[in-house]
Amino acid sequence: MAKILKNENIFLNTRLVYIVCVLIYAMARQNITATQPLLMSGVLNVLATLGAGMIFLWDIAVFRNVLKTKYIWILVALFAATGVSTLLNTGYALVDNIKAAVNMFIQFFVLYAVGNRLTKERINRDVTVIGSALGALWMVAAAISAVMYFFDIHYTQTNYIWGDPTLINQGFVRVDDGAVVMRLWGVFVDPNFAAAISIIVICFAVYMMHNAKKRWVKGLHIVNIVLQSLYVVLSNSRMALIILLFLAFVGCWYISIKKIRSFKIKAIAEKRILRELTAIVLSVVMVAACYIGVNVTKRVLPYAQYGITQLGELVTGSDPSDGDTDEPENEIADLDREDISSKGDISNGRLKMWGEGFEVLKKNPVVGVGPRSYHLIAAELDGEMTIAKKSIHNSYVELLMGNGIVGFLLMLAFFVLCAKDALVLRFKNTGSLFTVGILMLIVLSALAGGMFISSLFYYLSGISVVAFGMLGYAICYMQCEKEETAE
Repeated sequence: MAKILKNENIFLNTRLVYIVCVLIYAMARQNITATQPLLMSGVLNVLATLGAGMIFLWDIAVFRNVLKTKYIWILVALFAATGVSTLLNTGYALVDNIKAAVNMFIQFFVLYAVGNRLTKERINRDVTVIGSALGALWMVAAAISAVMYFFDIHYTQTNYIWGDPTLINQGFVRVDDGAVVMRLWGVFVDPNFAAAISIIVICFAVYMMHNAKKRWVKGLHIVNIVLQSLYVVLSNSRMALIILLFLAFVGCWYISIKKIRSFKIKAIAEKRILRELTAIVLSVVMVAACYIGVNVTKRVLPYAQYGITQLGELVTGSDPSDGDTDEPENEIADLDREDISSKGDISNGRLKMWGEGFEVLKKNPVVGVGPRSYHLIAAELDGEMTIAKKSIHNSYVELLMGNGIVGFLLMLAFFVLCAKDALVLRFKNTGSLFTVGILMLIVLSALAGGMFISSLFYYLSGISVVAFGMLGYAICYMQCEKEETAE
């Protein structure tokens, strides 16, 4: 591992400040409704782009970390493929396609490209700073949202994220357009987005709690984990539940192997097949525990909410049934998703939209139709297509449409190579399994979220900043471990 060059710390600190600012901006802008009137200005997007350009040029001129980052050549090829796709589809959303290319540039060559000179200590410091900033923001938002649930608060607020101003729910929603949904929006734009970020925050908190030396710091992280877990449950997001169970299995399988090697039962500790079977069994148990925990919590929390609201009525002397209101009288509100069962479509229309995406892909399957052109092309093919007006809710189908088979295979190769490095490390006797495991779980949280939301590749969103930023640190950390083991 090459040493950090003289004055490079100034550059690294500047880059770290940039990542934190962009992450908080992207998270608050996309996920916290109350911040949108302040953060929706295009000026901040321009500043983010200019900042990325400055960092990139500074690095190329002095340190060349971009050129030394592992697997960067695949991202260079993908970025070039995006340029080709944009040029071949100039008749469709040219400005938006250029914006998408700029966002990919930031993700690939500023957030991911950390080079090969960072030490483990520096990586731990950077991840802690980033995780603390995100954790503080989401802790406050989750705490306010929890209060809104327990005191049964609900109102609507103007949302700007999808273009034209629209009213969206805030707080705990019992009724939405006549269908009982029983979900906690809280202060967020979308409970699915927010719950996915809560899972990422939980991973960061576990990472920082493991490294923290002071008890009060560990206690603060525990409180945050509880708050984020509450929001995941109360958001009633099936997407979040799938991500949580997936991470529980993968994380337990990856990290538990170190403990299994130290088992007192020698037959298990010494034989690889038995170690792996034990790890799988532990992972299944962890998944079952998470699933049961979520469902038990969903059954208990409505009674806690009912008790608190009843107490509030006794203190204030109010009656929710008084006055003209469409809200139901205060009653125990179970968290069953009746809005889904009544529609008979467990995907809530997503499968239909993904199918429409493949119809759009047929227009140019090799290099794609351009990063953000699919709305116009869908309208041209069939004005009745849902994705002519709405997001396709899948970043991977969106990538396949935008960059075609070539771009999709390049990104797939990049992720497979990164996963290969993590798997190789797991099968070695190393002390870095916990750190690498949590970093990769953070990345997997973001990548899994991309299965259900369209903001992983073409937008400078919260999950894209986390995915590519943390993946860069994880790959660099694995390089450090590899070189230390070789010495």
